Amino acid sequence: MLSYSIELLFNVKNLRIFMFIEKYFVTHYLVTYLNDNKEKVEIMVPNLEGKVLFWHDIKALAINYIKENTNCLVPIIQRKFEYYGICAFCDEFNILKKSHAIPFSIFKGLLKKIDGGQPIVIKTSESKLMRDSDTWAIQQLCGECEKYFNDNYEKYSIDTLRGKNPDVKVTKFSSGISFKDMDQNRVAKYFLSVYWRAALSIHPSYSSVMIFPEFNTYIKAILRSDNDIHNKVINIRMFNLFDEDKELSDEAISSFMVSPFTRIENKCLTFCLKLESYYVEIKISKLSYKEKLKKGYLLNNRQILFIENRGIFSIKEILHNFVHGKFLHENAPSKA
Repeated sequence: MLSYSIELLFNVKNLRIFMFIEKYFVTHYLVTYLNDNKEKVEIMVPNLEGKVLFWHDIKALAINYIKENTNCLVPIIQRKFEYYGICAFCDEFNILKKSHAIPFSIFKGLLKKIDGGQPIVIKTSESKLMRDSDTWAIQQLCGECEKYFNDNYEKYSIDTLRGKNPDVKVTKFSSGISFKDMDQNRVAKYFLSVYWRAALSIHPSYSSVMIFPEFNTYIKAILRSDNDIHNKVINIRMFNLFDEDKELSDEAISSFMVSPFTRIENKCLTFCLKLESYYVEIKISKLSYKEKLKKGYLLNNRQILFIENRGIFSIKEILHNFVHGKFLHENAPSKA
């Protein structure tokens, strides 16, 4: 079924939009209110529209729902709501936490380096620059599944890639970086989990990351198991980013975010991520023998993983972001 779906993806272009799934997982809000007798009451309010609602929208929805379904005439809504829905990973109805596809620890490291904690964001759709501390989170997973991803994939992988794992020897060369004794399956699943959560998210920063239903089921099964990722379906390659012109330091390269993006080239669907100083390609395709020999592929039966340097501006999507940001900066209205 999976191979058939990938075949269909490339050959039936007009159906592609129907194959990808994107979902807001919140189905109910647990709302606390004071009734006409000033008694505190809790009620589960359904999110019938199936879309993101802001506080004032939830409040209006709750007031109407309470009036229609209880004897209370003037409910006083309390400030805090709890979000309920079907967890994207375990498929159980539960409280949903704000879920970060790109881990919060990466955003946290970035925000610490910026005065005021608000980086400049390029709003391409609005053609403007603005300061924003949004960390691209959306309610998606229950607390137990959030903990599962953190304990099994995120903490290990982030510590390892930052050179903070004492069990992994990291060596820097002029041409790249090597990792000895790294659990490549664990790191590969970390990258895959970032892609999976981003693909299911309705946050605008992940709008170009997509997934189709059969592949969603397949990835969930992989992330639940101890088995290696099957390289006849998924292959993950890493690069270490650097600036060939030496205008951007390694720290500067690590200190900005780029929304993940998707490429379709030569019948290969590739999801691309920039995570701190690393560039990651998740390829939904079986590799040719020649491609397999290239450096940087995870799970290639090697004790030492060597990832090559890659010029950051050789990646056209990142270059476009910089050029567009520079244009907006140079043409921004001057402050009086």
